[in-house]
Formats: sequence, structure tokens, C-alpha cells
Amino acid sequence: MTRRFRTGFKLRLPRWLRDGQGEALWYSIGAIIDAAAQRMLDGHRVRLPGLAPLDAYPFFEQDRRIRRGINEARGTSKPRTGYVGRLIGWLDAARVRGNAFAMLEQVRSYMGGDGIRVRSVDASGNWYTIDRDGTKSYKLGTSNWHWDGVPNPPNWARFWIIIYPRYLPEPDTFEPWDRPPPFDGSWFFDGSFVWGSTAKPEEVDTLRKIVEDEKPAGRRQEWIIYYYHVDGGPDPDAFDPDNPAPDGTWWAYGSGDPHDLNRAIDAAYIKAGPVVTPYGAMEPS
Repeated sequence: MTRRFRTGFKLRLPRWLRDGQGEALWYSIGAIIDAAAQRMLDGHRVRLPGLAPLDAYPFFEQDRRIRRGINEARGTSKPRTGYVGRLIGWLDAARVRGNAFAMLEQVRSYMGGDGIRVRSVDASGNWYTIDRDGTKSYKLGTSNWHWDGVPNPPNWARFWIIIYPRYLPEPDTFEPWDRPPPFDGSWFFDGSFVWGSTAKPEEVDTLRKIVEDEKPAGRRQEWIIYYYHVDGGPDPDAFDPDNPAPDGTWWAYGSGDPHDLNRAIDAAYIKAGPVVTPYGAMEPS
């Protein structure tokens, strides 16, 4: 049990100073000392992620550039795993910042960690993957990524992020973002979440910032693809590194007359940009 100055003085002073007016005097002095001691203790604790209060986390995010995941440390408990563990290891993350796998690690942690697959692919067909169990793999120089008709040189710096969410068979949902409800106009115009998923606008904005902060030097993010793919399901993988589906027309949602869809419909597409197309650059929405 922690002893406080405002009560502990009774063990140290003579009776005539710890009763009556003497008690009131020393209780007041002790309360001031207790407040100063508590402030000093809080000042030390707030520097330590495992002991700091939850309202200190935004300052850790800004200082250590480790953004809190969508479902990390949102309650009243502060486990030393998850976000707190990533904050403690911020120097290790800083040492490898700018590496493709380091970028994918931060994206994966933000989206939910275990059970999430993430990929990046650039205009030259260099693929990097962190699988659902954390296994890392890569394929280089495949030249098989044909998002649009923009020639690779001099646009070699462009890259795309692909996120495979966690699938829950019961009740047939995806995490952290699910498919949007049937469109009736209300949810789209009230700003509650973005087109193509249940993601909130501020979550999408944070995801863009993570990619921008962590990307390899000289690279430019184009699109972030949130792919509703069920492993082992009958649907083909449109973003398999061995046989990706983009055929050079995917810079636009659709084309032709009558208007046909160009992209796989089992995904949400987030402009990261500025996005280069055969008709110039489209700024992020």
C-alpha cells in the first residue's frame, strides 16, 4: 500500500502537532506534496507505453510514427501486446523504414495483424507478400502487372497495395471492413463510410498516410485494393502474383458502349495517388 504524505505525517510528528490545528496544517502541506509527487510519477509513466494512459497514445503516434490499428487499444485495458508492443519496438521499425516488407508490416498491423494478407506490386511486376500467418515471400521482375496503358519507363516508381481481409464464415463477414450494405443513398451521403466497404473516411485517410510514410524512397502509391477473397473458395484470385487479372484497362472502373466493368467486382479500390492514367493524373478523392 502506498503511504501518502497527508496521512503519513501522523507517524512522524509529536501529538501536539498532529491534532487540532496542527493536523489541519500538516494535512494541507501533505496534500500539496502528494500532488507534486503524483505529477512527477505521472510524468515518468506517460513516457512508457505500457504504463501511460490511453490519452497519451496520440502523442506516441506522432512522435514514434507508429499508428494505432483500427481495433488496437481502443478500450480501457492496456495489454503489453498489440499496439503497446509495437510502440516499444519503434526503433526497430524505424531502422527498416522504406523497405517494402516494413511498409507491409505497418499496413498489416493497422488492419488487424494475424489473419490479414497484404501485398504490394509495382509497375515492373515486383511482388512482395506477407501471408495470413506472417510468412513473407516475393517475386521480382515478372512484368505481369498491367493496370493501365501507361508505359513503365519513365513511370517505374508506381506501386499498388493489396489487402486481403480476415474472413469469418459465420456470419459471412470480413474484418476489419465488410462489404457495404445495399445502396439506398443514405449511408453514402452522410459520410459514415466510404464507397465499396464499411471503412470510415478517417480510417482510409490513416491507411494512406501509413503507406506514404513507410514506402520505399522514390516510390509513388497509386491505388490501395481491398480484396474480398475467400481462401480456398471457388472464386479465382484476381491478384495472384503468378497470374494477375488486370489487363491494362483497370485505371477506369468501366468502359465501352454499352458500359462494361473493367475491374474485379469483389474488391474496393481506394485512390492513393496522385493516380496516373492514360489521360493524365487524377488526384485522390
